[in-house]
Amino acid sequence: GARARPVKKVLLDGLRPVTSYQRVFNSRVLEALGTIAGLVRAQGSELHTLEPRLNRMNAAIATIDVAIDEVSEQVRDLEDRFAAVEAVSEGADRLDPMGRRIELQSLLSRIQVLEAKIGRVRRSAESSAAADDGAGAGAARVAENTTAAMRAIDVGFDSDDARLYADLEDTFRGSRADVRALLEPYVVDVEAIGSTATVIDIGCGRGEWLEILRDHDVPAYGLDLNPLTVADCTERGLDAREGDAVAHLRDLPDDSVAAVTGFHIAEHLPLRDLLDLIEAALVALVPGGVLILETPNCTNLTVGASSFYLDPTHVKPLHPQLLEFLCRQRGFDAVEVRYLHPRKATQSERTLATQRGSLPPGMLEEINWALFGPMDYAVIATKAEAG
Repeated sequence: GARARPVKKVLLDGLRPVTSYQRVFNSRVLEALGTIAGLVRAQGSELHTLEPRLNRMNAAIATIDVAIDEVSEQVRDLEDRFAAVEAVSEGADRLDPMGRRIELQSLLSRIQVLEAKIGRVRRSAESSAAADDGAGAGAARVAENTTAAMRAIDVGFDSDDARLYADLEDTFRGSRADVRALLEPYVVDVEAIGSTATVIDIGCGRGEWLEILRDHDVPAYGLDLNPLTVADCTERGLDAREGDAVAHLRDLPDDSVAAVTGFHIAEHLPLRDLLDLIEAALVALVPGGVLILETPNCTNLTVGASSFYLDPTHVKPLHPQLLEFLCRQRGFDAVEVRYLHPRKATQSERTLATQRGSLPPGMLEEINWALFGPMDYAVIATKAEAG
């Protein structure tokens, strides 16, 4: 060893420029390995979350494929029927004009229902694509499609204050007996459908309409997002369910519901949600079924400029002509606007009546309508009968 020491010294002195950096080199290698390990873990985590996203996407694609097949089949059927009508039209002198008009109207109604289905498929695809663009974008799209009754509870009141909104309705909506009296006339519209299918009440609230339907042996259930009102209805033996109205209607089979009703719900909805509700109801209703939407009458200035804002969850008043137009434009065959609940004559109205002779013709009627006219109106939209 002693003899080799000089040789070792020479070797170590010669290698010192390399070995002096070994510790730094080893540290850098370990740091790089740690970074690579972190990236591998991150990629593994992302792959873990990617699998359920791919599964959801595949499920959405399968659903859309089924819907597209159904729509394509109906398009082919409509093309065949149009071809038949066109062939018959060549001999129009031998064709009953009334029969021809009925046939064309039936085809038009079916096309409108088909358009609603196509719109539903398109929005479903858009929602799936948005969900796969990121959790934040998907959540925003889902929130955008939330419906009226549900949105009403969330505007200004959190889940802990659901009782506050229920109390607000109890205070300003009227007693249970009063509300039942206002809703009872709609039984005639439901019974006129002549179907044993179910009636669905959107935003069923305290359940007065469900009670009336039960008393008339009409199968029905209600939907609401307020868990307290759903629980109250359930305790009284009514079928009330907590859930989103549009999503629920879209999950139902086509042509399976006798009527969809919503009393003082439409004014809680943004336009996109209202259109989604109308379209979903059109597809779910049986031929001849009805959509009934009752809402405050903003053409009564006392309502439109004052009492409408007693409920802080209202979005904005809906003009009767607008709601009628939306139902017709979205494919309903017949739409009736029914004005309801005029105010009782006041001293002011009686005083105005004594001035009839001093007012220009028609002015008294316009003033009475604007100040003392119907406080609500209903749109009763009927789906076309089967051809």
